[in-house]
Amino acid sequence: MRTHGWSGTTPADDTEAIARIIGAARVAIERSGGDFTMAEIARDLGVTRQTVYRYFANADALLTATALTETGRFLDVLAEHLDHLTDPAEAVVEGIAYT
Repeated sequence: MRTHGWSGTTPADDTEAIARIIGAARVAIERSGGDFTMAEIARDLGVTRQTVYRYFANADALLTATALTETGRFLDVLAEHLDHLTDPAEAVVEGIAYT
C-alpha cells in the first residue's frame, strides 16, 4: 500500500483503503448519481486515480462494490426492524412493507 496521499491520513491497511474508496463513491453517488468518475473519487480522497484503480478495475466494479456494501447495511437495518417478530408470515409482510 502506498504511504503518501490520502489527504494526509494514510489507511492502516487495504481493508480501510477499500472502505474509504467505497465511502467516497457513496458520497459521489448521492451527489450526482451513478455517473461518477474514478478521477472524482480520487480527488475527493486526495489520492491519484492509479490508487483507486489499484483497488477497483473500473467505475462499474466500484459501483457494484458500493451497491453490495449498501445492500448489506440495509439488510442489517431490516433485520433489526424485524427482530421482534416471531411469526414468519408477519415478518415477510412487514419486511416487504418496510422495504
